[in-house]
Amino acid sequence: MFDEFDTAWRQDESALRVALENWYEAMDGALPLRRALEALTEAFGADAAAVSRYAQGRGRPHLVVHDRRPPGAAVPGLARAYTHCVLGEFARRARPGSVWQSSMVSDLDPALTVFQKRRAMRELLVCPLGGRGGSDDYLELHFDHPVSGPDLGRITMAAVTLHRAWQAAEGRQFFDRVVDAGPGVGPEEGVDLLACDNPARLSRAEFRVCLLLSRGLSNTAVRGELKIANTTLRAHLRSIYCKTGVENKAELVFRLLSAQQGGTPVAAFRSSA
Repeated sequence: MFDEFDTAWRQDESALRVALENWYEAMDGALPLRRALEALTEAFGADAAAVSRYAQGRGRPHLVVHDRRPPGAAVPGLARAYTHCVLGEFARRARPGSVWQSSMVSDLDPALTVFQKRRAMRELLVCPLGGRGGSDDYLELHFDHPVSGPDLGRITMAAVTLHRAWQAAEGRQFFDRVVDAGPGVGPEEGVDLLACDNPARLSRAEFRVCLLLSRGLSNTAVRGELKIANTTLRAHLRSIYCKTGVENKAELVFRLLSAQQGGTPVAAFRSSA
């Protein structure tokens, strides 16, 4: 029995270590935020995870989601933020890195109650990630079972690390680019990303990066051509990944080359390349 317990504990710790590593990679722009959220759901046994941003005067919060709901399932997916249903009037005063439980709220917001009933959810944990410039970011973890004891303790300890990484690295700037790009669904595959109508809504700088990558240039060569720092190139790539719906540079280059097999791209931005 103790051997089984030890094995399960080691597996849990290994999954958590991977999730935290993925979170740091996402902050550095090396991994899509959705992939990091997927790792968190696996490490904590959650059914869905989301990062939401509430901005003053902007109405509905922006959201980046990973939901383990099977494709085509009859139950609703996680399509909105429920942070304020848990935090209520404490939303802007909640300590970053703390963990709040929906099960501890006596008068739960009906919107969350309906969602949890339809998805057979039992718990929502909310972790404030931090705020700046009139906006506040939160992590949501949705569970189909109660969370307490050692499981809650692991999440509570990890929440401090998630918050610190979000604030200290480039998490907020990365999220800026995610929400500016819209829902994260890029142009259909086969569409020329360097076409005249700029289907992915790339900025001039992002377009030039794609153009150089399509010519086979390495990251170092691209930085040299554009005379930009490595951090600037990483920022451009993060934004491009969001706007085009790809997850990494390999997928991006594949899409660029695949769409152009029939000819050379003609684009309004080319004159500045």
